[in-house]
Amino acid sequence: MSDQDVTGGNADEALEDDDAGLTRRRFVRASGVAVGAVVVWASPFPFADAAIGQVIRVNAGANPTGPTGPTGPSSQTGSTAATGATAATGATAATGTSGTSGAAELTYGQVSAALGRVKDVKVKGKSLSFTQDLLEPGTGHWWAFLRVPRNHGHVTVRIGAAHRRITTAGEHRIKISFTDVGRREAKRHPHADMSIDTSFVDELGRRFARAHHVHR
Repeated sequence: MSDQDVTGGNADEALEDDDAGLTRRRFVRASGVAVGAVVVWASPFPFADAAIGQVIRVNAGANPTGPTGPTGPSSQTGSTAATGATAATGATAATGTSGTSGAAELTYGQVSAALGRVKDVKVKGKSLSFTQDLLEPGTGHWWAFLRVPRNHGHVTVRIGAAHRRITTAGEHRIKISFTDVGRREAKRHPHADMSIDTSFVDELGRRFARAHHVHR
């Protein structure tokens, strides 16, 4: 195929330069790249009219996005409120001292049984003495009796007495002094039965009574 067939004109005219621009043949011989554009050779014939001059702008895109506007100034954060001062804690109250525990109260039976424990009895011409167990403070009264024969029988004669304030618990030595009648009767009847009667009142107001037989 000749150039005339392709272009449809004179071959000499086709080779001449045109003052207005390049011929199609010289356009083909050029680099094929126009400044600022890309040539698309979509036609099967390099010199097809449909392909010549078809360009795609370099800055063209499928989904062009507009320019992003400037970011607005950030809002200013308010100052944090000051925290109030913590109230001072009051002083802890001092703990009071514990009271002393009182002694356990003795039963009536315990005190009474102790009064019956009379020992170490000593009888003299004018008195008698003995040891007795007193478990608590109180007031004690003691009497000595002599059982003497009278008119085919016996009578009980009181021959002495003692009174004492007990301030401490424990064994106490008690002494009963004889009266004048008591000394005479004790001397006249050296083998007569003798007894000691105890009356004790503790600080709780309880009254106790015990009797003890004295062996002579």
